[in-house]
Amino acid sequence: VFLASRQTFATNDAMSKVQENGRFALDFIARSARQAGYLTPGSPLDRPTPALQTACGKGSGATGAGTSNPCSEDRAFTEGDVVSFSFEPPIIDGDRRDCVGKAIAANNVIVNTFFILPGTVSNPSPSLACKSWNLTTNAVESPTQRLIDGVEALQVQYGIDQGGQSSSANQF
Repeated sequence: VFLASRQTFATNDAMSKVQENGRFALDFIARSARQAGYLTPGSPLDRPTPALQTACGKGSGATGAGTSNPCSEDRAFTEGDVVSFSFEPPIIDGDRRDCVGKAIAANNVIVNTFFILPGTVSNPSPSLACKSWNLTTNAVESPTQRLIDGVEALQVQYGIDQGGQSSSANQF
């Protein structure tokens, strides 16, 4: 009875950790998704494209999680998608912050890019990661940062209205 009870506890504990990591992962992404396209009222900046598409980035032509490209990318399930949201960070707790918590200057549009970072020798578990690109200064704001270990895949589908009908999406 003791061994069965111990095994049940270990299984329940592992399941609760998986659920908690999933909730945290969705919370990180949802925070940026809710802000997508945001500008502070009265901002002198041009409104950014909320969710950046493939081949939109700067520099070397790398995609998604690459060094200099803050794009979204539809990848195979085993690699996980890459999704990028652009906005001017609102003031929260006295500062504007990117996806890793770095303070951002006023009148700057950033792109938070989320993707799956494969495991390494020192950290064998794949992770949800993010990096921030500053569209205003055309430079990396925050380099790649692991957010949550144990996230193996990221699949994202969002709708875009290309036909002027704001009540429905006609491209995914």
